[in-house]
Amino acid sequence: MRLWVLRLQHLVILLALTVLYLRGGQLNVLVNDDLLIDVDYAFEAGSNIILNHNVIVYINDGSILNNIAPTLTITQSTVLPCGGSWREIRVDEPSAGLIIKNSNVSGSINGVIATESTSLQITNSSFTDFSKFGFRISGLPNQVESPSNQLTFTGNSFTDIRRPLHLEYIDAPISIGQDNSFITAPPFFPPFTSDELTAITINDCRAVSIAENNYIERYYAGIFTYGAPGTNNHLVIDGLEVNGLLANFISDSHAICTRCPFDQLTGIGAGVNLRVQNSSFQSVKETIRAWVPDGGYFHMLDNEFTNNGIYNPTLDLGIGYLAVINGNSLGSIQIHRNRTTNKAFGLGVQLNTPLWHAGRTALTIEGNDFTTDIDACLELSLLSGGIIKDNIFRSLGTDVIYSINTDRIVILDNHVTSTLGNGQGDGGIFLNNCQSCFLSCNYTQNGGAGLSFFENCDGATILRNTMNNHIRGLSVYSVDGVGLVGQQPYHENVWNGGSTAEASLESVFVPNIPFFFKIANQFTVGSNTGNLWPSPIIPTQSSNGTSTDWFHLDPNGSLPQACSESNEEPIERMTAFDKEGIIGEGVMFPINSEGKYRDATFNLYRKLTDYPEWLDATNQSWYNSVNTTSFQSRYAVYNKQKHLEDLVELANFSTIRDELSDALVEIAQCDNGSNNNNKALRIADAQQKQDLLIEAEQVYRNALLSEIEAIQSDLENWVPEEPADDLLKQVLTIYYDNLYVPFNDYPQSDQEIIASTAGLCVTEYGEAVYLANAIANTLFEYNAIEACSGQSALKKANVPSVAEGVNQKQLSVYPSPSKGFATVDVSVKQSASLRVYNLIGQIIESQMLAEGDQSLRLDLSTQNDGMYLIEVQLKNGERYVEKLLLQR
Repeated sequence: MRLWVLRLQHLVILLALTVLYLRGGQLNVLVNDDLLIDVDYAFEAGSNIILNHNVIVYINDGSILNNIAPTLTITQSTVLPCGGSWREIRVDEPSAGLIIKNSNVSGSINGVIATESTSLQITNSSFTDFSKFGFRISGLPNQVESPSNQLTFTGNSFTDIRRPLHLEYIDAPISIGQDNSFITAPPFFPPFTSDELTAITINDCRAVSIAENNYIERYYAGIFTYGAPGTNNHLVIDGLEVNGLLANFISDSHAICTRCPFDQLTGIGAGVNLRVQNSSFQSVKETIRAWVPDGGYFHMLDNEFTNNGIYNPTLDLGIGYLAVINGNSLGSIQIHRNRTTNKAFGLGVQLNTPLWHAGRTALTIEGNDFTTDIDACLELSLLSGGIIKDNIFRSLGTDVIYSINTDRIVILDNHVTSTLGNGQGDGGIFLNNCQSCFLSCNYTQNGGAGLSFFENCDGATILRNTMNNHIRGLSVYSVDGVGLVGQQPYHENVWNGGSTAEASLESVFVPNIPFFFKIANQFTVGSNTGNLWPSPIIPTQSSNGTSTDWFHLDPNGSLPQACSESNEEPIERMTAFDKEGIIGEGVMFPINSEGKYRDATFNLYRKLTDYPEWLDATNQSWYNSVNTTSFQSRYAVYNKQKHLEDLVELANFSTIRDELSDALVEIAQCDNGSNNNNKALRIADAQQKQDLLIEAEQVYRNALLSEIEAIQSDLENWVPEEPADDLLKQVLTIYYDNLYVPFNDYPQSDQEIIASTAGLCVTEYGEAVYLANAIANTLFEYNAIEACSGQSALKKANVPSVAEGVNQKQLSVYPSPSKGFATVDVSVKQSASLRVYNLIGQIIESQMLAEGDQSLRLDLSTQNDGMYLIEVQLKNGERYVEKLLLQR
């Protein structure tokens, strides 16, 4: 009788279902152990399956009787509600199966709820009007063994479902097949929220692939995926099409998002390895936001972006990014052959990895064609390394390639066009605090400056670039006269005109460039051409350039190959700066210099430490003068950070990881809706690679944690002698204490310190400011000029400081170090104010002083250990500063 009920059609099934509903109060269609026979249960072609309010259809385990699994088959049928939404179909035990082919299913709350080890074949069917989940397939968190799975989703349409496809805790490789569509209908007003409108959600699944020709339209997040902390999951997308919403009431929309903060279903997690290729994205506010796990990868290959970054199409306004990539210690990033059609409303790709040593090959950005309507096509914040090569970048803003706090990057053979800018604090290729970079064979045109160096960019090599129609060809710009260090090779460059200068050297707050600034920003000129060469040069100098000019001629210097003579990037030339003048003129820095000078000093110090054979008599005394305990402590931290780049090679899992990624693409490509052995073999192959990868990743993770613990130990033992280093220690400590946590989840006190540091003057606090901006992801909003023009803990830029010798006669503070109490002796000839600052610029004590000699007792016993600054400012603006170290 029960079997007869399942096979009845049309009016008979309505009567049978009604009887069952009246019996139990809730309809349960049960396929249980005692019903098993050697056939499948099926609703045959033409059935109209009407399920009453709150119905649950169960498909249970059939392993007791002959190990034959029950399967519910719905073919060429219609499933619809009667008297309100039915509840769900549950495939909730191992080996049970569900087949839906060429059918229409509607009116459910949750659609299908299944476990990982069940079999689902869902093909050429439509699913409409589900109030929560379409398909939710769940494994077990932290499971040890990988159960078998047979999941096929091909040729289906999902319409008006808040979460059409949700996968979680699935340990074996799975794929979403071809030709599925996920569409919601506007408008999106409450109760819909961003965490409710996600087409595909992937929560802590080991390996998921999405085949070609899948289509997503009008979701807050097209694909939202994340991994549990400590995992290294993989998502491979091949041939996806995402169409966003051309309306300005969408507050947050992403095509692909890993570890995004808007989902409320579960925790944030740790991000996933992501490969996106051959896909197209249209009218999405922020196309891709990715968090890359430690040792992991982000590959964005051969994709097309149309009108992305949209905010208000009516007003033609942009705000978003094509891609934002974040992480700590990454394995590799490849961004190749992507392009925008029309333009991106907003910006291009932002890479924000504050302490990543990318080396020579871990970061490659090649063959892309981007146009952006606000500003940079490419924004970088790395620690070192990477290659940007053969790209076409156009920006309607001031900067095109914007690199900050990034050492040793190669920028080669790019065609760069900018629109705006005055040629001072902007550039087609803009480098800020970037040491030892290599710029060769780039073509820049229009806009303010062609090549722009802002702040500390020592050791650059600038070869065979063409700068066309800029206000300034080469612009060297800084705050307070703090700039580059040493001589920069500048050979075979061409400036084809503009309004002001082929090369300019300028500074904020310093009307007359000081002599030291000129000799510290030296460019060795050889065989450059320009329509006005050798003038105009700002500031002016002789036509030949002497050894004391910031541009000086080296007619006998040997020139490197022309661009066309080599198909390989001249990586070996990256070290040219070391032999061509970083040491040559004997750069002498002020002893105990602070802030940006301190950073420049340290960079030179670490280069000398790495290559001691370059030391000579001229520099030996300088080297010894900075070889202090604090510098050694800082160098120990730096050296361990640099060693992080070797850990991926130590684990040796790069090849296995790439092979797994390729295997996942192949699984998706062969998932055409049929159960074939080819797919099963590929899944088995991917499973084997995944198991090997887990072992390799464990080796990497153990080495990484060991290195991080060593860094934390060094930080704890570091006793800085300078305020800028003290603040840098605080920022580094906070960073490593919260290494796997998004900035918004930092403890409130840590967030406040990072945010305050990010807004300080870079010439005073140096590297700490850059790093704090990178951690808080505010790096590219930072305005150094504005920050340095205001009041801060160490100096006011518009008030001249007093010489150290005079300062000691006017103000002294002792003892230092102190355990909480200190004496301040001050001698002033007029009324004055005394303030005590901590290193994030907060005033912790303030009082007025009368004219005359005074001795004051300071009680700082309630303050934390660290460096403090005692400032006395006279009524006429003169200012005296002394340091006080609290150390208990």
